[in-house]
Amino acid sequence: MKTLARKIAIVTGASKDIGAGIAKSLAEAGASVVVNYATDRLGAEAVVAQITEAGGRAVAVQPHVGKNEDVLASRDAVNSFSEDGGSIINIGSLGTKLNLPASVVYMAAKGAVESITLVLANELEPRKIRLNSVNPGLILTEGVVSSGLTPDIDFVAKMIEKTPLGSTGTPQDVGYLVAFLTSDAAS
Repeated sequence: MKTLARKIAIVTGASKDIGAGIAKSLAEAGASVVVNYATDRLGAEAVVAQITEAGGRAVAVQPHVGKNEDVLASRDAVNSFSEDGGSIINIGSLGTKLNLPASVVYMAAKGAVESITLVLANELEPRKIRLNSVNPGLILTEGVVSSGLTPDIDFVAKMIEKTPLGSTGTPQDVGYLVAFLTSDAAS
C-alpha cells in the first residue's frame, strides 16, 4: 500500500548514505521526492534514476545556500503545508548521548537538531504539523568509510554489543522509520 501517495517529500542531503535511503523509502511508500544535494550531482541523479526505475517520481535539486529563498528549511516547509498539516523529520544522532571524543562540532550540531525539533513541535502542534527527530545509532555508510572516520573494530564491536539486535543499522532502516513517521499512521 502506498501510504504516502499524493505527498511530496523534500529530502536534504539525499545524494548518498542515509539521505538516499530516506528518499528511496519515501518514494517506495508513494511520495514524489525532491532529492536535494549540496555538491554530489551525479549521486543525486543516481538516486533519482533508482527511484524512477522502480516506478517512483523524483527530481534532483541543488539549492544555492547563499540565497535565502533557495534554502530548504523547516521555516519554508511549514509555509507550504495546507490546513491539514504535515510532517517534518529531522535527523539527529544517538551519539549525542554517548559523548564520544573528537566529535564536539558534529555532536553540537546534532544536539541543536534535537532542541529545534522539540521547540518547533510545541510551536507547530496547533497547525497539525508533526515534528520528529530520528536519532540513528551506528550506521556504517559509504560516506563514513570513505571519509576515514570509520571507527576502529573494537569500537564497532562494543557498539554492536549494546544493540538489542546485535548489528549496525542501514540507511534503508532509517528510511523506513522516516516513511512511517511521515505517514498518517504515525499521527
